[in-house]
Amino acid sequence: MSHDESLPSKEQKKDQQKIKEELAEFEKELEDELKPIDEKALLGFRSVEPAQKPVKPVSPEREAVTPELPQQLEPEEGETAAEELAAPESGAPPASETLQPAEDKEQEEEPAFDALLQQYLPQSLNLEVDDIIEVPIVTVRRDYVLIDVGDKAEGVIDICEFLDENGEINIAVGDLVEVLIQGRDEESGQVMVSHQFAVQRLSLERLQRAHKNKTPISGKVTEVVKAGLIVRVGIPCFMPASQIDRMRVDDLTAWLGKQIEAYVIDFDWSRRRAILSRRKLLEEAEEQRRQSLLASLIPGENLTVKVKRVLDFGAFVDLGGLDALLPREEVSWERGARPSTFLKEGQTLKVKILSVDRETGKVAVSRRQAKSNPWETIERKYSVNKVVRGTVVNITRYGAFVNLEEGLTGLIHISDLSWAGGAKRPQDYLKEGDTVKAVILGFDKEKQRMSLGLKQISLDPWTEVEDKYPVGSRIRGVVTAFTNYGAFVKLDENIEGMIHVSDLSWEKPPAHPGKVLRLNQEVEAVVLKTDQESHRISIGLKQLTTSPFEQFARTHSVGERVKGQIVRLLPFGAFVELGGVEGLIHVSQITPERIESPDDVLKVGQTVELKITKIDVANQKISLSRKEYLRDLEAREAKGYVNQHIKGGVNIGELLKKLPIEPKPEE
Repeated sequence: MSHDESLPSKEQKKDQQKIKEELAEFEKELEDELKPIDEKALLGFRSVEPAQKPVKPVSPEREAVTPELPQQLEPEEGETAAEELAAPESGAPPASETLQPAEDKEQEEEPAFDALLQQYLPQSLNLEVDDIIEVPIVTVRRDYVLIDVGDKAEGVIDICEFLDENGEINIAVGDLVEVLIQGRDEESGQVMVSHQFAVQRLSLERLQRAHKNKTPISGKVTEVVKAGLIVRVGIPCFMPASQIDRMRVDDLTAWLGKQIEAYVIDFDWSRRRAILSRRKLLEEAEEQRRQSLLASLIPGENLTVKVKRVLDFGAFVDLGGLDALLPREEVSWERGARPSTFLKEGQTLKVKILSVDRETGKVAVSRRQAKSNPWETIERKYSVNKVVRGTVVNITRYGAFVNLEEGLTGLIHISDLSWAGGAKRPQDYLKEGDTVKAVILGFDKEKQRMSLGLKQISLDPWTEVEDKYPVGSRIRGVVTAFTNYGAFVKLDENIEGMIHVSDLSWEKPPAHPGKVLRLNQEVEAVVLKTDQESHRISIGLKQLTTSPFEQFARTHSVGERVKGQIVRLLPFGAFVELGGVEGLIHVSQITPERIESPDDVLKVGQTVELKITKIDVANQKISLSRKEYLRDLEAREAKGYVNQHIKGGVNIGELLKKLPIEPKPEE
């Protein structure tokens, strides 16, 4: 025997401790019944007064118990004299409470006494004391039973020895019963026998053999006690509650009256006690079935199994007496599949055996490999531009995943949700569990990826956008979203336009469009530009009114003199505010003389008079010249003085003072 076989396992130690506890509880509850008592009381028979006739003892060592005989037997009409028994006159010696097995008794009878005793036994059957023989029943009366032992007179057995656990008599004339030879009555010479003692000793011997040979024994559940069951195997035996079944038994009463098989796990002849275990028998049978099944399993075969338990890392399935692991990655061809999505406890399904370890008893199976991979035959069932139906299984920030069939999932990118432009959120269009129709845009068999489109189900509204929203037309829409560079306005169900921040107002553009507009605000705007290919429409809010530049161009012309204020100085010139619009004085047009920088002559906030040299309506640019204005002014002054009649001559100094020449700023 190996070290592992000789030492009990932790599980066995735990079971042994459990049995000890239940047995202690049982013995406490049935303390009187577990003590060495009269065999009749132990077997559950009703108590009968002992016979009064003296009985010749068999042997001081055997201490055989004399069966109680009825005090008075009334022979019926037709009975023989041998059947008429006299009433007992004296009390029998008390019965022994311990019945020793034959193999354990010491054979120390005196030869003379044995020879004398054998004269009283029926010689024809060659019977000996303590022999157990099978004899027929010849008569059944209310208080006793007569049996044929082959002697000159029938044996008499008290009727109580044939009572079953329900207190009923289930014997008839002609039935064969076992009896134990106890001796012969000294006065009547009648052979004394006991059916009860025969049953008890045969039962003890059978229990002893079953315990020694580790073979199962059959019995009937007759009583429920606090710690377990009483099983009658000829004599009452105890089965702890923990040894009834492999699982916990809550209702012990449901076992009453059942015929069960069990192992004898503990036996004590002196106390006439046996402890039974049905659980051990079941576990042994289960292990045999398990080993047989394990030997029959072949990797690669398909089996039908039942799901026992579903966990995060997979599931355990029942192969029919043997558990196998179904790993998470083998549940489905679907990527990242959760076992609970495809499996339910008690569900029957087909699996493929992946591996079998006959040493450890571990088996791994696969559900997905029992099915064909849909990506391997995708071309046969699906094609580009085909309309398919699926279920939304996941939504991310960049789109929605739609399951067409198990193991085949496609992605609707955020850009393919709607024909409308601008920012989109997938959850604004779809939610998990939705059933949708989509168009297959393409798939990659090797990478197992599929692109789907939701907006492609309907015609592209942008094909008619130029006719529906011509440039320059006024439209109305609702503000749906903001970005740093503009606002999106929904024009219809599929089309959105954008107002750039520069088109919100003729004044300086705001830092954010939210400074001018608000969400869900209905606005009117002008279509500025449409781009069918890129699906974009530019619209403007400020274009609803005439621009300041247009007003300036209508009221001013080239060559006209204007007055403005310097607002910015740059290396190449100066910008002048002219009442809502700005014009530029190039550095070369500031003074007749050459200067290096505009700030040599001008400063911000200074008011100057200028001449318009160019108005570019297309590019909205106004060119100004201070140099031309000064030259024109000088020419006008000179011409005036030439044409004027001067008396007394001309004073050059006075003429120079009248010219509008500004002094050069000091450096």
